[in-house]
Amino acid sequence: LQQLTEAQQELATEGFHDAEAPPEVAQAAKELIGRMRTLQTQVQKAQSDLSNAISEKQRRQEAERRQIELEAQKSEMQAKLEAQREEVLQGCEDKINQVEDEIERVAIAAAPLDVEDDFDAEEVMERAIADTEERRNMALNVIAE
Repeated sequence: LQQLTEAQQELATEGFHDAEAPPEVAQAAKELIGRMRTLQTQVQKAQSDLSNAISEKQRRQEAERRQIELEAQKSEMQAKLEAQREEVLQGCEDKINQVEDEIERVAIAAAPLDVEDDFDAEEVMERAIADTEERRNMALNVIAE
């Protein structure tokens, strides 16, 4: 582009289109200067297009890089959430097992209360009621945890 500009200036200063120059030379110089202007415009447009294409490519590459980073972060977050979910589920399963065990203990402690009153078992019944209440309270504590 700079060389075109310099050549155009040289043609203009050399006097090829002065009144003293032969008409054919003046006409050729005028046409040549016009072609040079056209070339300058085309070169400037090509430079601008190239600059825009480079900028667009860089923008796309940056967007792709950001997308890859976001996907990696998302994947990492999903893995963490899955691990937390598994941990919570395991804790819930453990708690359910504890509650089931306590309920079973309550049922065992209450079993003597289901017996027919064919014999005088008042002391056994009172102890069974106390054990049942104690086991019920323990079960409630486990549930409350």
